[in-house]
Amino acid sequence: MKILETRILAREDIPQVVEAWNRSLEYDRVTREQFEWTILDDPNCEPEGNIIALDQGQIVGFVSVVARGGEPHEKDDGFIKGLFVLDAYWDRGVGERLLEGAEAYLVSRGKHAIKVTAYIGGRYFFNGIDLRYERLLALFAECGYERLRDWGEIYTIEDVAVDLTDFEPTVYHAEARKRVAAIGVK
Repeated sequence: MKILETRILAREDIPQVVEAWNRSLEYDRVTREQFEWTILDDPNCEPEGNIIALDQGQIVGFVSVVARGGEPHEKDDGFIKGLFVLDAYWDRGVGERLLEGAEAYLVSRGKHAIKVTAYIGGRYFFNGIDLRYERLLALFAECGYERLRDWGEIYTIEDVAVDLTDFEPTVYHAEARKRVAAIGVK
């Protein structure tokens, strides 16, 4: 079997990456504009952390990671912003190869922990992995990744856990509701 090529994402790859992303991650579809804003227009964008896998010039997988200098509590943390592999390539080691490249990049930036979640930089596709992506979850498990917290069907990290049972809207919230209602949002 021919070894697939991997390389750093270029702006001209985006239309093909978005099309492949939407075929692979059906529950997290993106537009070209969303993709560009989340990846290349992110102030924390690190081009070397955006890797594509190609088979005869066709994009078959992608991973995006951010090392960030960050806050003291995240000095060792790298973040996976997104990863996909087209269905026909799951059994060809594409996911493993993309993760290896992403991990090597993060290690080269002095990172020792990798989180697959929303990072504090704020530009991310999803704040964790949808449990319906069974192959993706299996890939991370096979590569040694662990779920940080188990709340039945929900897996989350402590900093995104919020109790809204006694939430009371503030004056700001009431005014915001009026503003969006005035433009037709219900």
